[in-house]
Amino acid sequence: MKMTLIELLKYKKEKKALAEEVEFPVANPLGIKFNSLISIPSIHVPNYTGDAIEVDCKLKLIEEYTREIDDEVFTFTDYVLSYREGSEFNLKLRIYGEAALLLTPYESMPFSKEMDEVLEDTERTGKLDVTENDTLLEYFRVNGAHHRWYATIKSVTPADVDSNGKVTKESTSHLCNNSLEYWDFERDNGGVTEYIIVEMKSVDGWITMRKGTLIDPQLISVI
Repeated sequence: MKMTLIELLKYKKEKKALAEEVEFPVANPLGIKFNSLISIPSIHVPNYTGDAIEVDCKLKLIEEYTREIDDEVFTFTDYVLSYREGSEFNLKLRIYGEAALLLTPYESMPFSKEMDEVLEDTERTGKLDVTENDTLLEYFRVNGAHHRWYATIKSVTPADVDSNGKVTKESTSHLCNNSLEYWDFERDNGGVTEYIIVEMKSVDGWITMRKGTLIDPQLISVI
């Protein structure tokens, strides 16, 4: 059955028992299984050069982010998707409430003192400067934050589930919490808000930057 994300979210609220179909030790608000196809309009997928109107993506990973603010716990879910157009690209579909943020790879690098100092400086200035096509762009911290966020991540991959889509006890024993620090930035681009999310892994300092925009959940369908 093909449903848009917004239909799926509403259906999940009405039919809470649906969550029992897939036993995940991470938040899976859409109840998506690893054999599902997630279709995204190709116009919203950077680097896509094919002729398809919609890009069918496979689910590679589900990540649950948890952060604590003033003793209150907040959780959101990232669905890591892949599609092939010459080579494999990874997208992230971030779900929080009924909002969907589509993120694509931007930069990735090992820890460097220079980049660490840049990120520290954003906590003072509240903004991040990036250069694209010889043009300087200014991104500002979401909600005017002047600090980094700390989060723990739990994840599930297709290797962790059995043929029925259930997470096995053997797999759950290998699931672990990874911690990271992240910074979120935004800018207005002609009425469209663009985001850059910067993450730094605690274990090795590896830095990953992703860029994206909010996408109407009704434009995304799940099969």
